[in-house]
Amino acid sequence: MDQIARDSGTAFFDLLLASHTSLKKVAELADMSAEEVLCLFVLQEHHPENVKALSRHLGVRSSRMSKILFSLEERGFVIRSISIVDHRMEEVTLTPRGTDRMAKILAFGRSLAESHPFAGGHGLSAAAPPPAGKGHWTHSRSLSQDQEHH
Repeated sequence: MDQIARDSGTAFFDLLLASHTSLKKVAELADMSAEEVLCLFVLQEHHPENVKALSRHLGVRSSRMSKILFSLEERGFVIRSISIVDHRMEEVTLTPRGTDRMAKILAFGRSLAESHPFAGGHGLSAAAPPPAGKGHWTHSRSLSQDQEHH
């Protein structure tokens, strides 16, 4: 194997490891599992048409998807309902609370991306980081301190 291929492979896995570590950090600060964070992200950004499509998108089995959704629903982040088009299908939508949580997750993720060594000091995002303050995370503050009551 030539050195360039080896370096590329190493860089790829370094990036995967950094992504995994960052996802775990975001999930911990959000007081959620990494799967729950990814589920909210997919719902917001990719709008799967039903639970089956969501499960495929996340690469989890239906039994695991049910557990993830149950947890998110119990905490008021999603609502499940039967499809009016096909009564055999279950749909999932973000609640306003879920949308708010996802906005905070994305803001924190943006700040992590901009400060990450892979950004080369230039940032991975063209957008400026949001100002620290109410509604935004800092490294020393957990989102659970800012949870709404429902």
